Amino acid sequence: LSVSAGRQSVDIDSAVDNEINSGVSASYTMGSITIGAALNQVDSAGGTQGSDAEVSSLNLAFAF
Repeated sequence: LSVSAGRQSVDIDSAVDNEINSGVSASYTMGSITIGAALNQVDSAGGTQGSDAEVSSLNLAFAF
């Protein structure tokens, strides 16, 4: 089992707001099968207030 989380603040000189990036991911491996998921979010993209986005992903991998 693997879990990670991160947060980053980007200071943009010409913008009123700072861009905030955050995310969390987890994966579990049993034998040759791995399942993972991730959720990432950006607030004030490019320093523009109200320009927010979210991305999620699910991954299933088989090794043989």
